[in-house]
Amino acid sequence: MKTLTRRNSKKCPKINKGGRKSYQQELPLLDAIRSQGPDAESYMRAMLRFKAKQLPDNIAAITPPGSILEKLMHAFQSGTNIPLEMPMSMFLAYLSAAIVRRGTLINLPDVSSITPTLWMIVLADSGCGKTWSQGRVASIFGTEDPTIPDLSGAVSAAAMLESLKGPNGARGLWLKDEYGQFLRFLQRPDYADYKDYLLRAYDGTTIRRTSKKDGATEVTPALSMLGMSVRGTWANNVGAESLVDGLAQRYLYVLPKPDPTRHYRDYPILRVDEESLRNCWNWNDCVTLPEYTSSPKALADYADYYFDACNADISESFIRRITWAVHKIALLYHILIGKSAEKVIESDAYGWATRFIDQRIADAQTMLNEAGASDLARKVTKAQKYVDSRSARGLTTSTRDLISGVSDINSIHEAEGIARLLAVPRPDQAHISPFSK
Repeated sequence: MKTLTRRNSKKCPKINKGGRKSYQQELPLLDAIRSQGPDAESYMRAMLRFKAKQLPDNIAAITPPGSILEKLMHAFQSGTNIPLEMPMSMFLAYLSAAIVRRGTLINLPDVSSITPTLWMIVLADSGCGKTWSQGRVASIFGTEDPTIPDLSGAVSAAAMLESLKGPNGARGLWLKDEYGQFLRFLQRPDYADYKDYLLRAYDGTTIRRTSKKDGATEVTPALSMLGMSVRGTWANNVGAESLVDGLAQRYLYVLPKPDPTRHYRDYPILRVDEESLRNCWNWNDCVTLPEYTSSPKALADYADYYFDACNADISESFIRRITWAVHKIALLYHILIGKSAEKVIESDAYGWATRFIDQRIADAQTMLNEAGASDLARKVTKAQKYVDSRSARGLTTSTRDLISGVSDINSIHEAEGIARLLAVPRPDQAHISPFSK
C-alpha cells in the first residue's frame, strides 16, 4: 500500500483570484467521508477538533471518574457545544426526583430525617439547548422518568393540586420552562394561593384545599424542581426585591458558562449517544436502601465547610438554604461513586457535594449582582437585625424608624419596600408583623 503523500494524492485544480490554476491537495479519506453526505463530513470535522479533551477544571472537580455522570459529560463535550453545567444539573435533578419517588430518606443523626429533594433554576442564554439537553437526560431514565407531566402546565393553584393527585403525582420532578415569568406571576395578589402551595411543596408540608366542586383535597408532596429560564431576561422578570424574599432564596442557581474551545460552528448537528448511556448504567440497581445515614465525620466536615461558606458575600438566608442542600447532593454522589449498597454516607461523597455547592454559591452571587440585588440584600440583612433588636425590647418598627436606624436606607420608598420583605410572616409567626402601622 502506498504511503499517502502529496505526490500520490489526488490534486484538484482551483482558480486563484489572479486567474491562474493552483492545486489543492484532496485526501481520499475525505472523499470517502463526503460520499456519506454533508452530515458525516461535519461530524468528522468536529470529532477531529475534539481530540479526546479533558473535562474543564470546574466540571472535573464535581464529576467522579468512571461514573455515569462522567460519561454524560464526555458525551455532551464530544457531540455538542452545550455548556456542561446544564446537563450535569439536569441529571442531578432527575436523579434526586427518581430517588424521592422511591421514598428514600437521609438520616442526620440527632437532627432529623430529610427527603433528598432539590430545587434548581438553570439560567442560560437563549438558544443554547436547554430543552434539547433536558430531553437527552430524561431518556437515560427511560420508563423510570420521574417527571410529573401535568404539573409543568399548571396555571393555577387548583390545577397544581389536581396534577398532584395521581398515583405518583405527589412525588417526582416538577419541570418548568420560562421560570422567570412564572415567578413574576406569583408576585401578583391573585396568585397568592399558588405561591403558598409552592412554598408548602418546598417544605414538604401538607397542602389542603376545599372547593364546592371537589370538596376537600389534601396532598403531601415531595418534589424536586428544575426550572429553566433565559438569563438575559431573568432580571426583568424577577426584580431585586423578589430575589431577597423567601421564595427566590429556596433555589440552587446554575449559570452555565460557554466553553470557548467548543464553538457552535463546529456542531451543525448536536449528537449524544443516548443508547450507549442507557446501556452503561442500570438505574434500577442504584438505590437499594430505604434510608441512608450521614457519618459523624461527614457531618463534622459539613460544619467546617459551613463556617467557611459564611464568608461569601451573600446573605445569611441564602447561605443557610444553599449549604443545606449539601446533605442531599452528598446522597446523589454516594450513589454515583458506586456506594448505593452502603448505608453510611461518608466524607468522600460530602467532598464532591461541597465542591458542587461552592459553584452554586458563586453562581448565586453572580445572579444577584446582575439583578442588582446584592445591595438590597445587604440592606435587608441590616434592617432585619435592627428590627430584631427592637422586637427584643418590645418595640415595633415603622418605616421612619428604618430610615433613622439603618444608615444605608435613605428614602421612604426604599424603607417601604424593605418593610414589605421583612413583614412576610414566618411559619411559626403567622399574622405577626414587627412593624407598626
